[in-house]
Amino acid sequence: MKKKEKLQSKKVIIWLIAAIAICGVLVTYAALQYAKRGKETNQLTTGTLILELDDGAADGITIDPAIPKEDVDGLKTTSYTFVLRNTGTTAAEYRISLIDDEEAYLEDHCSDNRMPHSALKTAITKDSGDENISLLDENDDYLDTGELKPKGEITYTLKLWIDQSAENDIEGTHFHGKIKLEGIVKGRKNFETGE
Repeated sequence: MKKKEKLQSKKVIIWLIAAIAICGVLVTYAALQYAKRGKETNQLTTGTLILELDDGAADGITIDPAIPKEDVDGLKTTSYTFVLRNTGTTAAEYRISLIDDEEAYLEDHCSDNRMPHSALKTAITKDSGDENISLLDENDDYLDTGELKPKGEITYTLKLWIDQSAENDIEGTHFHGKIKLEGIVKGRKNFETGE
């Protein structure tokens, strides 16, 4: 009788394991097959903006010599050229800014001696147009904003110098900068989230 009870127990255990396995397979199948239809159509549209820098700007943007200048002399300083291209199929809105190059500050051990952006003047030229001269911090450090159509291209030239009216407290400060490009699909509003 003990053999018969053991055999009966083994059968029950095997059936239980089989039932659990079948339930697991069915639940997994159901989970993988579940699909819910939304009420709104989702659409994903992308475009590609490419920013190409000339060799001079590729190593960062600096001011040399670091002395205040009048605008007429500032316009004679080193030019940095860069090209913005939209290689995508969708119009894109963009903004280009000049920001601190944190890596360069760390390498140069001068993070505590940063030149204030209020002392920096920029001249930006777009596609050989007129030079737009302003203090860097006047436009939240943005050099330009705009829209670029598919397959479009814009060439920029940037010059940077210390404003003649800069205070004496800029003595001993440094500026290490780099160009930052932010792009978003046309019609969206938020550069940070893409919405």
